[in-house]
Amino acid sequence: MAEGHFPVFIQPVYDRHLNWNGFNLVFREDISIAESLFSPLAEEWAAFVSTPGFKFFFSLNPGWLQRGMPGMPFPPDQVAFILQPGQALDGDLTARCGEIKTKGFRFAAVSNAGTIPSRNEVTSIAVLAAAEAKEKIPDGVWRKMEQSDIKLFATGINSMALFKWCAGKAFTFHTFASLDGFQNGNDQPQGASKPTLMKLLTLVTQDAETHELELALRQEPKLSFDLLRLVNSASMGLRTKVSSFGHALTILGRRQLQRWLQLLMFAHQKEGASGPSILMHRAATRGRLMELLAKSAAQSPSLEFQEQAFMVGIFSLLDILMNMPMTDILKTLLLTDSLDAALSRREGLLGEMLKLVESAENLDFDGAAQIMDKLKISPEAFCQAQAAALNWTHKLNVAG
Repeated sequence: MAEGHFPVFIQPVYDRHLNWNGFNLVFREDISIAESLFSPLAEEWAAFVSTPGFKFFFSLNPGWLQRGMPGMPFPPDQVAFILQPGQALDGDLTARCGEIKTKGFRFAAVSNAGTIPSRNEVTSIAVLAAAEAKEKIPDGVWRKMEQSDIKLFATGINSMALFKWCAGKAFTFHTFASLDGFQNGNDQPQGASKPTLMKLLTLVTQDAETHELELALRQEPKLSFDLLRLVNSASMGLRTKVSSFGHALTILGRRQLQRWLQLLMFAHQKEGASGPSILMHRAATRGRLMELLAKSAAQSPSLEFQEQAFMVGIFSLLDILMNMPMTDILKTLLLTDSLDAALSRREGLLGEMLKLVESAENLDFDGAAQIMDKLKISPEAFCQAQAAALNWTHKLNVAG
């Protein structure tokens, strides 16, 4: 299989308080990824490289060990290589890992559920599938693991209930897979955050430019949805379909927007502030990633098309966020046909782009590779777009 034929998928890694404490870079075991890919990532993630304790997890590529990992731009003490079960049983490979470990690199091993992962001369982190670990590992084993000095890494979390269980079992690192388990859950976000509402209200009162209001709206998928629902209400007398947030703001008008934000502020006082939201993080990252991919997927993409790509990405989780079928949600909005087709049926160019993003989240290498070939998006471009989207989401989270 050709080098770089398949993309690298990047997952944010969370601590038990739902703050990011690492990135997990996942790629197929049977290929070699071009090392030139990593320097641009290090430049994009300069803030994370300088964050104490932040980890960069890599699927182990034996070729790197043989070459002494030339070109690895991340500090050794922030890098952890994940060994698959077959790799961990390879004596020659683990011996080489031991040599590399003296340079400061860390190693993790995927553990089978039901077994007691233990620290050895090479590995200091045990990687477990969260749902399988919960089902198969008895309480007595957990108590032994909690008393050991090995760190635990939970993968494939798909609900807040499972995350809370992992946090209670002293997992240090957590990654989320499909968020289908959030559907019909009891951990739905409460709505727009007070800082975002205050920022928007300030911008409106200061008569800020429309593009500044759009940037603030991008931080809150739920708020964006409520805005379009308001714009599409019968009282607005709307006769045209909405094509962008800027279009919606123009239709609504500054005075009406200010009144609406003030009402939301009162509602927020009753609800109270909510903590970090996995759904909000995922929706924001999807939106920005779709926007960046639009530049590669379309020939001479217009700013309007890039804005539409962002809107599809950020609205693609509304069914989970609102706990409603997407078809019912779209009935309350008056979106253009291309936006509706992308969100409801994954059709059209925007729909293909959304399928690509979802394939990446599900670690579907073959499915993603087929769509990338169709859209003429290179693995390198996709990887760098992921890194930039995650960086953008992090900045929004810090700012908010």
